[in-house]
Amino acid sequence: MKISSNTKFLLVKHDCGNEQYVYNTAKREVKCTLCKKTIAKPTGGFVKVFGKIIKTV
Repeated sequence: MKISSNTKFLLVKHDCGNEQYVYNTAKREVKCTLCKKTIAKPTGGFVKVFGKIIKTV
């Protein structure tokens, strides 16, 4: 039996041009490593992403 999970890593391109991987069920706010602005916020389930999702891994 294969157990499937809805948790994934997202490659997000932030407004500043930085591309960064974010866990889609992160429990803490994720900051951009370049400009230090918020790139993802937890919502109790999946994160709210501030940027464009390029790829899901």
